[in-house]
Amino acid sequence: MYPRTIVAVLVVGGFGFAARASTPDFTTINLPGDPRGINNAGQIVGFSISNFSGFLQNPDGTATTIQVKSTGQTLVYSINNSGQIVGQYDDAGFHGFLDNAGSFTMIDLPSAVGLSYAAGINDAGEIVGNHLSGPVRILSL
Repeated sequence: MYPRTIVAVLVVGGFGFAARASTPDFTTINLPGDPRGINNAGQIVGFSISNFSGFLQNPDGTATTIQVKSTGQTLVYSINNSGQIVGQYDDAGFHGFLDNAGSFTMIDLPSAVGLSYAAGINDAGEIVGNHLSGPVRILSL
């Protein structure tokens, strides 16, 4: 077994903190919304509940809004170490998406069009998500 470092991010009233399990110190960070994922580079993704848009915040504090098309809402859930981002958007139904450097790929299962979302992505690019009928794993797009 190799030693692991765990990073936790929590938001309280629009502010968050990050802490490594191997260090007892916490760092307060300002986030544009609710954090949902972090990669090894310290990039944090999530979404704002006030305007339902996704965000990517870099370790230097700069943030980018993530909005799929001109949809009503974009919720971002996960980022891998290559910077690929997944989540869901609402466009007369819920759909999953993959954001690869600003290029969006929509994810809908044929049996669940309008009721899907992508919840996580690993470093191999495998995506896990859900739809009305239950959880799914997408091995490639």
